[in-house]
Amino acid sequence: MPTKTVKDVMHVGLITCPVHTPIPEVARMMIKHDISAIVVTDESGHLAGLIARTDMIVLYGYQEMWPHLTAEQAMVTKVATIAPNELATKAAQIMTERKYHRLIVTEMNGQGKEKPLGVVSMTDIVRDMSLV
Repeated sequence: MPTKTVKDVMHVGLITCPVHTPIPEVARMMIKHDISAIVVTDESGHLAGLIARTDMIVLYGYQEMWPHLTAEQAMVTKVATIAPNELATKAAQIMTERKYHRLIVTEMNGQGKEKPLGVVSMTDIVRDMSLV
């Protein structure tokens, strides 16, 4: 059996939001699409950051503030990424070692910016295991 790449197991159809999206709208998008994290993109559609459900829960503690924040103000900018041509086993290893639930699959452009293509999660890896 040939070795699978991240592209073979990743989830395509990434849900993203622009940096200027208000946090209440980010919450609505997460609920509507039943996702645990949303990728934040800059004006060019490149990766700017990530907001996870746990980040939203932390924000909730700041009742007076969070309704007025934007995705850019709430996002984490250090995002765990992986290239689509990397081995799926490498993605699994990274998630296991670093205790990540997901990696954002990105492609570098000519200016050194990352374009988000999809996401590979623990669920995607387990789903692939079930297909054997």
